[in-house]
Amino acid sequence: MEINLNWSKVNSSANLSSWFQEDREVRSVVAHNTTEDHVAFGKHQPGGTGIIVRHELLQYAKKPSGDGRGLGRWCSWPFYNNPNHTTRIVVAYRPCTTKAKGLKTIYQQHKRFMQRERIQGTPIEMFDRDLSDQIKQWRTAGERVILLMDVNGDPLRNNLYKSIREGADGMEEFSHKCWGSEPPRTHVRGSGPIDGGYISPELEILNLSMLNFVDSPGDHRSLLLDISTRSMLGEHLNSICRPVSRRLVMSQRDSVKRYNRIVKEQCSIHRIQERLDAIDKMTKYCGYPSPKWLEKMILTLYAQMTEIRRNAEKKCRKINTPISEFSPTISMWYDRIHVYLQLIRLKEGKTKKVRNIFKLARKHNILHPEKLTREELEDGLQLATIRKKELRKQAGELRKAHLQECLISAQANNKSEKVREVKQRIQRENSKKSWSLIKRTVSEPRSPSVLKIQKVVDGEVMEYTEQEEIEKVIQDECEVRFTLAHSAPIMTTLLGERLRYLEDEEIARQIITGTFEIPDDIDPATTKILEEIGRIGMKIL
Repeated sequence: MEINLNWSKVNSSANLSSWFQEDREVRSVVAHNTTEDHVAFGKHQPGGTGIIVRHELLQYAKKPSGDGRGLGRWCSWPFYNNPNHTTRIVVAYRPCTTKAKGLKTIYQQHKRFMQRERIQGTPIEMFDRDLSDQIKQWRTAGERVILLMDVNGDPLRNNLYKSIREGADGMEEFSHKCWGSEPPRTHVRGSGPIDGGYISPELEILNLSMLNFVDSPGDHRSLLLDISTRSMLGEHLNSICRPVSRRLVMSQRDSVKRYNRIVKEQCSIHRIQERLDAIDKMTKYCGYPSPKWLEKMILTLYAQMTEIRRNAEKKCRKINTPISEFSPTISMWYDRIHVYLQLIRLKEGKTKKVRNIFKLARKHNILHPEKLTREELEDGLQLATIRKKELRKQAGELRKAHLQECLISAQANNKSEKVREVKQRIQRENSKKSWSLIKRTVSEPRSPSVLKIQKVVDGEVMEYTEQEEIEKVIQDECEVRFTLAHSAPIMTTLLGERLRYLEDEEIARQIITGTFEIPDDIDPATTKILEEIGRIGMKIL
C-alpha cells in the first residue's frame, strides 16, 4: 500500500503495470504527493498507493480516481457491469499518529500542506475526516465499497472505523476474522496488527486468508480475500467477444501467395513503383527540407500503400467457422444440402442457372435431378440435414483419419514439403484441442444471455424471467427512450411542426444564419438554444 515512489520522475511507460511481465493486458492506477515541488524529491518519495487490475476483471473496470487533495493518501477503482450495481475498491495509507523525524516523511508532507492551506488539526485527523466524507459520498451514490488500508494502528479501534461503521449500511472490518486466538503482527517490525480491511454489508466474502511474511512481497503480511461475483458485479455479466483471427498467417502458404498476388496487382494498377521513383528524384532535386507539397505527396502515397496492404490482408483468406471439422464425408453432406437448396430454388423459379445446377447435382451423385419432384427434393434435403447432424459426433475422428490419409499419400509420392505441412497441421490442431480442454476446465463458465430483468412499477420492483416478458419490457423501454424528444416543449408549438422531417427548409436556414425571429410562445431554454445555433452558424458560414 506504500509504494514510496515519485511517479513524476519516471517515464509514463514505466508505470506500475509495467512491473508485471505478463502476456495479457494489465492496467494500474497510482497516487503520490503532487502538491509539493517535484525538485524537492528524487525518485524516492515516502507514501503513495496503487492498484493493479488484470485478466477478466479488466472488462468491468471503469475510470479510477485518487485523493482529492493530491496527497496520494488513497486511490480507488470502480467496477460494474450495470451502473446501478457498482463496487469500488479503495487502497489507502493512513499516516502515523506520532510525529516522525525528517523533512520528507509522510507526516511532514501532510503537515506542510495543512500549514499552506490553513487546516487545523493533525495529518491523521485530516485523513480520517476526508476519507470518511468520501466514503459517505460513495455510499450515498449507491456504491459498494471495499477498503484495504495500512491503518498504522489498531484496525478495530480508530476514529475512521467509528465513523464509517455508523448507520444501517455502515462498513465492517473483516481482516480480524482470520487472526485466530491472538491478534498477529502484520508488519515485520511490529508487535500487533496495523493493516485493516473494511467492506460494505452487501458484499459476500467467501474465503479469507493472511499470508506469512516469507510469502508476502513487502514488509507487511498480505491479505487474500475471495468475494462472490454475484455480490460484486451482479448476476448477469458481459459475454466476452473474442477477436477474429488474422487472415494473413505466414505458416499458411496459400494465404501468403494470395496476399502477395493482390499487393502486386494493386501496386501495378496504381503505378506505385513509378510514383516512388518520381518522388525519389524530386526529393533529391528539392533537397532538405522538402517543400510542403512534396511532404503531402509522400504521405498520400504512403497512406495508399498501407491501404493496399490492408485490403490484400482482408481478401487473402476466408475465415469460416463450420459446425463440424472438415473431412470428405462431412463435406459431401454439406455439398448435398446446398445442391438440394439450389434445386428447390430452381423449382420455385428463383434462378435460371439450369445447366450449372444439374451438373452440380450429378457431380454429387444426385441422379436425374430434372425428374425429381418438390416433395422428393425436400425429403432429400431433410435426410442430408439429419445425416450431417449425426456425423457431428464423429467429426473429430473423421478429421484425424483424413489428415492421416493426406500424410500417407504425400509420403508415397515423395512430397517432402507436403509431408512437413501436414505434420505441422496435425500437431497444431492437436495442441489447440488440448489447450481448449484445459482452458474450459480451469476457466470460469461463460455468462448466458439475459435471463432476468427488473423494472420499477408504481414504486415497486417487478421481476420478469420469461422470454416474452423480458422482450416486451425491453421493447417498451426502448420505445419510450426513442420517442423522448417528441415530449420537448417546442413540439407543442407551430415552430416544432414546421421543423419536422422534410418540412420548411427556409426556417431552418434562417435559424442557422441567425436571422430567424423567435416567437414569444417558445420556452426560455429553447430560445437560448436557437440563439446559440444562430451564433455558431454565423461563425461557420
